Parts: sequence; structure tokens; C-alpha cells
Amino acid sequence: LTSRSEFQWDGEQKWGMGDYRLPNTMTTAMDGSFISPTTWPNKGIDRTLNGQEMCEYVSGYNMYKCQGIRYKMLVIESMDGDTEVRRLSPVALSTDGGSVDLINGPMDHGWCGGYTCQQRISTFYALVILGKEYKLHLTSTQPQSMRYMLLDAAAGDKIKLDIWYAKSQRLDVYYKGSYKAPTNAQRKSDGTYSYATDKTAEELYPKLTDPAGTNFFDSKKHWMSMLIKGPDPFTIKTSPKIVLSLTLESVDGSSFFDEDQIIDNLAALLGVPKEKIKIAEIVAEGRRRRSGQEFQIEISEPAIEDEESMNVDKVTEMATALTEASEKFVETVQRGELGTVLNAEVKSVAVQLPEIPPADQRNQTVDQEEAAKVTETTYAERTAQEEATRAENSASVPVLIPASLKLVTASEQVPVLTDFEVRSKVVTSDERVVPLLGAGEKKWRATVEVVKGPSAGRILGTKQVTFANGYGNLTDLRVSRKGEYTFKLSVSYPEDLTHEVGDITIDFTEQDDNSPHKRVLFKFDGNYEDIVGEKTTEFTAYMEAKFKDKFPDYVFEDVDHYAGSLIVETTVSTKSKNKDDTAAAIQKISADTASDFHVDFNGKTAQMASFSGDASGESGSNTVAIVVPIVIVVLFAGLAAGGFILYKKKQNKVSESVHMSKIKNVEADPTLTRAAEGSNIYSNRLADDVACESADNTALAVAKQPLSKIAGSVAMKHGSLKNLRRRSIQKALVALNRLEEAINDPRYNPVEADQLDDICITEPGRGYLATREPGPGFPATQEPGCGERENWREIHNETAECDACGETKKTWPCPICGGPRYCSKTCLDKDWAEHQNYCRSRSRNRGNQEDNSDASF
Repeated sequence: LTSRSEFQWDGEQKWGMGDYRLPNTMTTAMDGSFISPTTWPNKGIDRTLNGQEMCEYVSGYNMYKCQGIRYKMLVIESMDGDTEVRRLSPVALSTDGGSVDLINGPMDHGWCGGYTCQQRISTFYALVILGKEYKLHLTSTQPQSMRYMLLDAAAGDKIKLDIWYAKSQRLDVYYKGSYKAPTNAQRKSDGTYSYATDKTAEELYPKLTDPAGTNFFDSKKHWMSMLIKGPDPFTIKTSPKIVLSLTLESVDGSSFFDEDQIIDNLAALLGVPKEKIKIAEIVAEGRRRRSGQEFQIEISEPAIEDEESMNVDKVTEMATALTEASEKFVETVQRGELGTVLNAEVKSVAVQLPEIPPADQRNQTVDQEEAAKVTETTYAERTAQEEATRAENSASVPVLIPASLKLVTASEQVPVLTDFEVRSKVVTSDERVVPLLGAGEKKWRATVEVVKGPSAGRILGTKQVTFANGYGNLTDLRVSRKGEYTFKLSVSYPEDLTHEVGDITIDFTEQDDNSPHKRVLFKFDGNYEDIVGEKTTEFTAYMEAKFKDKFPDYVFEDVDHYAGSLIVETTVSTKSKNKDDTAAAIQKISADTASDFHVDFNGKTAQMASFSGDASGESGSNTVAIVVPIVIVVLFAGLAAGGFILYKKKQNKVSESVHMSKIKNVEADPTLTRAAEGSNIYSNRLADDVACESADNTALAVAKQPLSKIAGSVAMKHGSLKNLRRRSIQKALVALNRLEEAINDPRYNPVEADQLDDICITEPGRGYLATREPGPGFPATQEPGCGERENWREIHNETAECDACGETKKTWPCPICGGPRYCSKTCLDKDWAEHQNYCRSRSRNRGNQEDNSDASF
């Protein structure tokens, strides 16, 4: 009896069964074409033998009853250190007869913060019919060490298993603890193996009649074929190897290359014994469309006979040594020096890098807090991305020569403390993206830095990234202060390169009101250099641990500190990601650190001096101890400067703030009262304190006059132009701020005849007695006061052309200088922007005439 393993195939997706779960490598041909799932019409456990159905479905059991066939359990097990965290399933096992079965791994029974821990052993159990051939595909790339065995099998029980590998590495098979050489290997006199052979691949594949452990890796089709026989386990281990594909053209134009010389030159360049380098294949010129001769060169360690010696430490040692060699090779190519080394013109280069075994992650306790964190991607999405990266690293990658760094995209406007991004790429001289930039520990890195920005504005997050597939994408970036920043992006490794992009300008606005993050600042007593010194990384880790220890319920990110006074900044949030909870957290932090919060680092102790709950503004330092004194000083300085400016304006000229658009509304001003019912003459209670000159010019009297009279009383006391200016302008400022609005009152415009005497200034010599200077819109004339011209009334209420709109109607002169005439307040406002310059000039000229002096003000 066998189970109905195809239950819910292409049914409800929660069962995870169907054509859509077949591994991509199974439904994709070597030329990239699609292989239809209908190639395998029989779903579930294989039930056929020699093309005949050997099983009958029993609905009462929901199982199959089989006769005439023998099943055994095939165990498929990953032996890598990441077996508990790396997902290989579903595993597909198929036959050439049209059967396919999907096997998932065991369920995860861990419990991490309310969710499963995503830990499960990568061990799979499949029912197979003895004496048949099967093909195996994994959803993930192949682990570096895999073990296979038939449970409870007799010595003669056997199957042939073909396993698909994405990477053309050397695969070593071990059976009963010893190395089993592949069918294409020939043992040399020195004990090493040569893998060159004249046999075809079809001849090299193992057959069911071969001994146990017979194997062959077809690097062209990526199939590892092995005969599994008996109850003992069979292990396949990946041996690290560098594969170089070079297309060379001789410098003298000939088609001849000295292969031994190529090996010698590469051995000298890479520091590898030449015995480990072999030319695996030569593709003659003419078999490829491109010119030159193509060489496939492999660099690897000799096979190790004993399985115990071929442990993870040994494989890591071998992979590390080859990685260092690949670093040197890629660097030489990208500096354009390989042609000199090989004494040939290099047409193209591709490399397949060795893979270092994963670290042992078995039996590790999952951090419950980390497991409970909500991430932006699902576990399946992260796994898929990791597998895509592994697959890319497994393939042969072209090695191109970089020419420049290009900016792909950058954010433009971002709220402060919100992630922004800067994406770049490295291209060749013909604008092709360079997919491989360095190798191993010498991979290229991109770094972003602030060129210009607000005081104490700093980059938070990940400021440096390693290029991947030619792109350097910095996406985990934030800044600590709002404002406009200019950034520079550059290749920071290798250090001797000058590739960079400057003038990346981004505007950081106010923080989002709903943001759950808040930047806080701690200032400690003591000097940064004395306490931290060069141990910046250690101090960051120390503060992270200290914050977590003192406030375990809160989340502290982007811990930063800088020189001068010992100042530490960090971003605070809560697990709830709620802004109100963050605000409450900051209040508690402030309260809990007020009495005693200190650092003990590098043998020194520093007590906290102040705390700020908002360090994301524009100022450079936001601690209370620093900000409050600065604010007080600025306020005093502002008051003093304001007083001085006001004084100078009164000393020199009528302020520009006396503008029609800024005049108070006369009806809404409680300080203004009409002199009489229906009158257009307003008295100002505040004007009672404004001093004006007395008739005998010997004392100052209190003015209780209509505003128009105060405004018109600008005559100066003979002998002191400075005093005149100070007193008269003081009165004029008070008056004009109201008179200019009052003139627009409908009851004032037009002026009635019985009111003209109140407006007219009767004192001879007082008032607007000035020679008008020629200016736009008006000629030079004289406008004496009432006591000097009998037709004063007609002049001030006459029909004339408006200097603003040009219409002829009743007009009135400018209330400040008596110059241009306007038909309405609207026209006066319209012309004021230009006239104000002449208006002030006429006041100065009038003063010069009356004073008979050369003073200017």
C-alpha cells in the first residue's frame, strides 16, 4: 500500500501541491525553452514498471494497492551547516516514464514570538521502485554536501539517480568512507587524477549493472549521475574550483599558443602551484563567431581519498585559498593587466568563483525578539532572494573593465528620519554594466557622505554597500537633521580609484506627524577624545547594549556619537510602532535618566549632563543645557538690534514699513475716535503722549490735535536739524499709520467744504512747504500751506488727472508729501511702490531748503 501523495494536486493552494510547485530547473531546458508539466502525466509516487501501471486506487483506504513491484525509501539529506535554516523543498523526483512526485520537508515545531521559527532539517523521504532510474531537482541550489541512502536495502537493491547541479564544480563521491573516482578519471603515477578522456558523455554515464558508487558529472548538461546500491550511504561533496574562460588572440597574429606557458604565467600571477592548474578544454578558432581561441582553465585542489579528511574545515581552507587567487585574477583583469601577464590580446574573460561552505547554524537558539520583529518581506521572499543570489554566484560571470560610476536614481524630498535611497552602477566605456566588481574580500564598495548640510546633520543607517551585479544600491539611509543636504557618492574600495558622483541634493522636510520614530540626544560630561578616542565601533556597541539593558521595552536604532563634548544620539521607537507610545517612552527615558545615567567606558566615567527628546531639528545641538542659553542670548541680541535699527530709522528717514498695504484699518482700531459725529477727523488717544513743538519753540507741549494736524506739523526748530528729524518723524509715523487708511473712508472722500479748514494748517510756514522735485507723473511746482495761498481749498479738492490711472476726476494729493494726485486709495496704493522713493526724497529736500544746510539724511 502506498499513500496518495498527489492529493490536492493543482487543487487548493494551501496544500502546496501542483504543477506550479515544480522547480524551475525542471521546467526549463538548457536553451531556455519551457518544458511543459504535461511531460509527467502521472502525479504522485511512481506506480509504473516497464510502462505498465502496477497499482490500483482503493477509495476506502484513500491509498494505492500495488503488486509486482518493490519499493524502498530513498533518504535525501543536506549535510551543510545551514540545513535547519535553508529551504530546499519542494523536491521533485521524476522518471523518464512520465511520473513526478513532490516531497516537502518536515514541519517546523519551533515557537518564536507567536510564529514558527522557520527551522527544519533538510531531510526528505521518497518512495522509489528498485531497479529504476530517477532524476532529482531541488527548488534551491544544491548544498555543498549531500547524503543519499536506501533504507533497509539488501546488498543488491539499487537505483540510478541523476541530480541536477547549477554550478560546474568538481563533485567528489564518497562511498563507505572512500573516494570514488568518476568514470572519466584516470589515476596518474603521482596519485592524482586526470579527467581528460576520449569517451563520449553517453558512454560515461553509470549503468544499473555497474558497481555501487559509480558516478559521472556531465558539466555540459549539469547532471551528476550516480548508482546507489545497498544500505550504505553515498555522499557527494563539492570540491572548490575556479573555472576561467579566456578568449585570447596572439600578439603576432598566429593561432598558436604555448599551453604550458599559459599555465606557468597564471601560476606566477595567482601564487598557485601549476600542478593545480589545468586546461580542461580548448575551443578552436572558427567554432565560435568571435575571433580568437577560447580556453577553459580549471584551478582546484587534488581529490582527497579519505572522507573524514574532506571535512568542512578542509573544504573551507581550500575555498579560501582559491578565493584569494580569484581576487587577484579579477583585479588583474579589471586593471587591464591580464594581456601583459599572458603575452596575448585578451578578447573576453569569464570566471566561476569558488563557494565557501556555509557556517554551522545547527542547534542554535532563535532570538525570540528578533523572530517577532515585523519585516518588510516575507520569509518566502527572503528565501527566494537568497537563492537567486546563490544561483547568480554559481554561474560563470563575465569580467569587464570598469570605466565610470553612474547615478541611477536618488530621492529628492524626504521627511527627516525617513529612509531615502541613492542607487548607482558601474559601467564600461561603452555603457555596459559591469556585473562583477572584485571578488572575495576585494569586492568593490560604494560610500555616500555629506558634502554640505545643516550643522550636526549626519547620515544614519548603512552608509557603505558592496556592489552586487554591477549596482551599488544604498537604501538604508536616513539623516538626523532636517534641511537641504548635498551628498557625494564614490567608490571607496579599491581605495586608489577616483570614480565618484557629486552634487546629489536632497531636501529633508519636517518629520512626518505620524512617524513612530524620534531622535533623542544625551550629553555627557567629559571630553570625547579622552573617553572614546579611537574606539568608536566599540563605544557604539557599548551604548547599544546600555540602552537595551536600561530600557528593554524600547527600540534604539542608529546610535551615533561625535567629537567635542561627549554627545550620543539615537532613534527611539516602540515595538507597537505607535507615535503616542514613542512620546510616552521619551518621557520615561527623560525621567529615568534625570537622576543618574552615566557611561563607564575605556576606564573613564562620564555623567549625563542633559537630555533632549527632539534632536531632529535644524540646530546643531539640542540639549537643554546648550539650547536655552543660546536662545536667551539670541533674544537679547535681537531686542538690542531691533532697538538700534528702529532708532536709526527714526534718525534717518521714514521707515519702509510705512506702506499702504500695512496700515491699520481705521474703523477697527480701538485707539482711534472721531472728533465729532460724521467727521472724518480722527483723534488718537495714543497720540496724547506724542510731543510737538510749542508756538514759541521753547518747550515741547502735548499734542491733542487731529491726526492730520500732527502729520502736517513737520516744521523744524531752527538750529537743530537732527532734533527736528527725531521729533517730527516720530509724530509723523504715529499719524501716517492711521491717516493713510482714513483717507479711504467714503465720508472723507470727497472732502466737504466745511472740513477743509480743519485739515488746513493755518500756521504760516508750517505744513507742506516744499519745492517738488521733478519725478514720474508730476511736474515741479510749489505747494505752500494755507496761509500762503488763497486757493488752497481748490488745490486740495480739484478736478485733475489722476497720476496713477490717468482719469480726470476729483483728486487729492499724496497725504505724505502733497505731490502726486490720486482719485482713490486704490490708485495711491498702485503708484506707491515707485512713488515712495521720491516721496522720501522730497521730505529730505524740504528739510535742506528750510535748514539752508548741506546735511543729508
